[in-house]
Amino acid sequence: MINNFISFAERLQLLTANITPIAILSIIPANIFQYLLFLLIMFFLILLAAIVCSVISSAQKWSKEKALKKAFGISDFSKFKVRKMGRFGSKYYRDSGSNCFEIRLPHWKFANEDGSRQNRKVNKVIWEECSLWLHDRHKVYVLSTTNPCDIIFLVHTLREQGVDIAPCSQELEKQERMDEGKKGIDEAVKDVIESVQGNEKQFIELCRYRLTLRGCALSDAPGNNYGLNFFYQKNAQPVMVKCCLAPRDYIVGIEEMKGVKTGTEELFAESCLFITTGHLSVAAAGFAMTNGIEIISDGRLIEMMEEDRPVPADKMYLRWELTNDDLKSLLSEDLLSQIF
Repeated sequence: MINNFISFAERLQLLTANITPIAILSIIPANIFQYLLFLLIMFFLILLAAIVCSVISSAQKWSKEKALKKAFGISDFSKFKVRKMGRFGSKYYRDSGSNCFEIRLPHWKFANEDGSRQNRKVNKVIWEECSLWLHDRHKVYVLSTTNPCDIIFLVHTLREQGVDIAPCSQELEKQERMDEGKKGIDEAVKDVIESVQGNEKQFIELCRYRLTLRGCALSDAPGNNYGLNFFYQKNAQPVMVKCCLAPRDYIVGIEEMKGVKTGTEELFAESCLFITTGHLSVAAAGFAMTNGIEIISDGRLIEMMEEDRPVPADKMYLRWELTNDDLKSLLSEDLLSQIF
């Protein structure tokens, strides 16, 4: 067939010098014409299949992006590949059951022990894939990129919008380092007591300052027999505050909690904030929990005393969330220039 076609093409070139293109069809042998027609049909079928696949792929991508925009408010997908999570055993399958993400840092193909580039003629950066798994009811979407900064920014944006995303391995390590760097609670509370030289008035003023940093607009409490120091408004309701400076081994009992409750009610308030450097008995802690008394002691007291910029309860992730600065500490200098 091929030899016939070549021979025919040579004869056709000699015979059709002055013949119109349409007239050429009349001198094409039937078998050659059928072969050309078959090739033409196959070309159009392949082209049609490519167009259909492209349309289906675009429609699926649009559908996934629309669902993510509706569920999570994400509007810019230009830096991410979006796909649905595969079945068990597939590359993107995760069985965590919650929103999570994975940071895989870029690295040199040939690297030294410290991660820096080996001095080789041929060496390049290997860009690993970072992924975010988002659960929208029974569907799980995966957003992937090779730039860890993009995934970190997206995770932070979603957390700011109230989306709960579990910490990645690097964030868990960051939490561990923070915990290791802290003093023991007993030692830290004793430091607080020493900082006010055991003076209760100084402790009360320190509590006032720290609560003000947290956004509480404090006013002095009316005269009372229960040692209540301040009050502030929360949800249009007054919250009384009592600051109790005590030795570290002092145990606040249930009778003292009952006195706080009585004083709070006499000042027409329903809740109270009790701050102490001592411990609470089990009975006192149980009474406080069921009677609208919030306790700040031990670890919570240290957090209040040490934080320069208080973090709201619903934004505690800001303490350990991975940032670009954290990334810089995890990468070698020659890699940083490839990213930032």
